[in-house]
Amino acid sequence: MQGEEKAQYGLFVNGTWMCESAPLKDYALTNADTISVTKLKKSVAKTLLAATNNDNVKAMISNPLERGGAQPTTAATTGGGGATLKLIPGETQVMPAVKIIHVHTDEGLVRPGLPGWLFVTNFRIAFRPLVVQEVQQLEKAPICMKDGFEAPITSILNMCKCNGLTPLVKFCTITIQTKDFHDMRFCYLIPPKGTEQQYLLPDAILEDGIFNQKNKFFAFNYDFRSVLQSHFINEGWNIYDPVTELQRINVPNKDWRLTQMNQNYGCCASYPSVLSVPASVSEEELKCVFTFRSKGRIPALIWRHHNGAAILRCSQPAVGIAGKRCVEDEEFFRKVGECNNNCKTVYIVDARPWLNARANQLKGLGYEYSKYYPHTVLRFLGIENIHKMREAETKLRAVCLNEPYDAIAKKLSSTKWLLHIGMIIAGAAEIVQLLEYGKSVVIHCSDGWDRTSQLSSLTLIILDPYYRTLNGFMVLIEKEWISYGHMMHKRIAHVPSQKKQGERAPIFPQFIDCVFQLMNHLTNAFEFNEALLVELLRQLYACQYGTFLYDSECDRRRANAQQTTAPLWAHILQNRARFINPNFRAGIHSFSKIKGFELTLWEGYYLHCKQYHGTGDADTFQALWKHNRQWYSV
Repeated sequence: MQGEEKAQYGLFVNGTWMCESAPLKDYALTNADTISVTKLKKSVAKTLLAATNNDNVKAMISNPLERGGAQPTTAATTGGGGATLKLIPGETQVMPAVKIIHVHTDEGLVRPGLPGWLFVTNFRIAFRPLVVQEVQQLEKAPICMKDGFEAPITSILNMCKCNGLTPLVKFCTITIQTKDFHDMRFCYLIPPKGTEQQYLLPDAILEDGIFNQKNKFFAFNYDFRSVLQSHFINEGWNIYDPVTELQRINVPNKDWRLTQMNQNYGCCASYPSVLSVPASVSEEELKCVFTFRSKGRIPALIWRHHNGAAILRCSQPAVGIAGKRCVEDEEFFRKVGECNNNCKTVYIVDARPWLNARANQLKGLGYEYSKYYPHTVLRFLGIENIHKMREAETKLRAVCLNEPYDAIAKKLSSTKWLLHIGMIIAGAAEIVQLLEYGKSVVIHCSDGWDRTSQLSSLTLIILDPYYRTLNGFMVLIEKEWISYGHMMHKRIAHVPSQKKQGERAPIFPQFIDCVFQLMNHLTNAFEFNEALLVELLRQLYACQYGTFLYDSECDRRRANAQQTTAPLWAHILQNRARFINPNFRAGIHSFSKIKGFELTLWEGYYLHCKQYHGTGDADTFQALWKHNRQWYSV
């Protein structure tokens, strides 16, 4: 990184957190995913050189940072030339609209840039093209040329800004990658040094959009009461009730009871306040089990099969190298077996590779020793940890965003993404088989909030038709992910920081991908459609609603989220028709061949960027070149 100007704020440079002395001329907001500055300069330089070679010298030397249009009103803001942005209630601009060029690349070919306006608000960045009548009338013109595109500020994963030059002009280029597989590239001519506008655009996005935002997500500014109906808001926050959900599976009964020991989250801050455990386990015994399990995440009942088999979830035991024991924990598992009249043996399904579980013994944790748990069978599924999953997602993003469409299929296997998806689905299928054979199962990984949530959720979707309905699916996410403490805030890394980037992992997106694979296998088994899955991931990163902002039920309640934000489910319920599968057939569907069906890349999600930024055909760009000369000469 070269440069004389200094930034006035911290940022990531090649994965390292920099302080105020970070250079500003070439910088990147990045983590494990990196953007090549050299490649970025070359690609944009080709575009600008093409412009100068096509009699566009005067056009390109014109200052694209020229301010345009009026200040925003409560409804919309104008960028000039007819480009407008309709504001969401509670949304405000952090800077006036900027005249900019959206840069196209097409497998190494030089393409003309798309002129337009870039808006930066407290919620998103939005590009709106200057309307080109000739382009609008062409069928093959990509979406960005007709409607533009946008990305929530909190969805930004990487941002790279660099300066470059051609023989005639100096330019600045910004490339932005988002967590939901979107790629945006812009350029503008560098104004003279000392002017007020120098570096204005990236500074506005970084300072106002990300680094100063901290926990003030748009969810807290969103005037949702003017958009969502009150009964949907109430229903959305109360769609899941733990007692009602347990009653649906006939709990409590003679074998299973409810415990209020965690009512104030004193025993386990990442667990729900209401838990179900074997009726024969006393409160005093539970206290010992809480202390023996990692993070206090005891085995808790989440579902019962009609044959009497049960599913429980928990975290790893604190056995360590010395093989520490807890008699109460061992008795707990024996009593779980006694709750099942068909089979007293309990199957412990550890999602981790065996070597990883062994390594955790060095941290004082580990796995259950069979000799101390005589009525159990221990199985390891070999599903990798969050770091491997993040690595696979990084490779998948590089392939999907950088490779031409025809080359993606060949390079997909190198990412190992579908391999991991297949391992998760196969693990769930194994648990389903055990339950259908009348065996009770306890699922855990390390802390029981990542792989465990994936496996428990998929198992319930396969076994219980209720969770394949729209309402049931929302309940499932609230129960197995929100209530049981999947760390949404840390895993999604809503706020950039060096520490949180190490904890970022696509655990919940992987689960949604698995659901897509099941839907693709049995299209009529689900009441909801693919649009719902895409919307869930979009809102996961957008931070417009309070549902996915926190790491646990406890955090959400202490933040008083129900009073200050809207639930995502209110939005889903109010727009229910958009998310309904017209081919849905209620009833029991066979997932018997789930282990053997072919997995496919979810193109509707991972490749949606190509739909927006596809470069069209020769007719499209002939019209665009013609318009560029007219627009920039003004």
